[in-house]
Amino acid sequence: QLLTSSVVMVKPSRSGADIETVTAADLCKKYGIENPMQFKDILALWGDSSDNIPGVPGIGEKTAAKLIAKYGSIEEIYKHIDELSKGQREKLLENREQLDLARILVEIKTDVPVDIDFDKLARAQPNAEELKKLFEELEFRSLSRDIFGDAKTQSKPKPIQTSLFGDDVFAKPITEHSLNTIDDVKHDYRLVDSDKEIDELVRMLSATDEFCFDTETTGLEHHTSKLVGISFSIEPHTAWFVPIPADDHKANEIVNRFKPVFEDENIAKVGQNIKFDLLMLKYYGIELRGKL
Repeated sequence: QLLTSSVVMVKPSRSGADIETVTAADLCKKYGIENPMQFKDILALWGDSSDNIPGVPGIGEKTAAKLIAKYGSIEEIYKHIDELSKGQREKLLENREQLDLARILVEIKTDVPVDIDFDKLARAQPNAEELKKLFEELEFRSLSRDIFGDAKTQSKPKPIQTSLFGDDVFAKPITEHSLNTIDDVKHDYRLVDSDKEIDELVRMLSATDEFCFDTETTGLEHHTSKLVGISFSIEPHTAWFVPIPADDHKANEIVNRFKPVFEDENIAKVGQNIKFDLLMLKYYGIELRGKL
């Protein structure tokens, strides 16, 4: 969808060793279409399992491409629905609403307001020392080994991956460093399980410009899970954990004590997989607001 005369797609092979450059002309030739924007209609008909988009049952990549190549768009297909085989006609008519939704889901939105200083996105060499420290703190051993190499096993630098920009990244040996653990890092982690402590935590969160939080739940699916706890932090190595009881009434009462700070648009929220946290809070009647 994004391919133009000035935009190409750089596609690594499955092995990661080779790179294929796909132009707008390449895409159009492959699918028999006139412009790349028609590909979204092919994808809507075909479906995309990686994004959980079902498409139209019985219509695969080749059939979808043939239909769009012949009629130009989904709208034109329905205008000429009587020209199709009985099976295709029935499937398209039965799944019209699903197809309309799929078309919305597969479209890449290009009209989103983005306020970015593109000069700051220019590729530059990383600060190796700071990066090593960060990897050590977060215990990213494999990533550190992949990027910087392992002084014990590597005698010479070698490429660790093919660069999309033609300048392969080389591994460099590093020396072993001891990793910090909870036993040797000064920290202040507290359990918040009284009304007074909750009030004090809410007060502190209300007074900050941003805070980090995470939900602990009974499962990984938001529509079937319940909260068992919420953790908060406003600075490194300092955090609070609020246990949530199994009783629904008591749980709602405790969670909603934090509703004012969660819904305060002037306080930024930081999290990992925050979309899941947002959906969990919504179940308890809380709309997560502010910069995420």
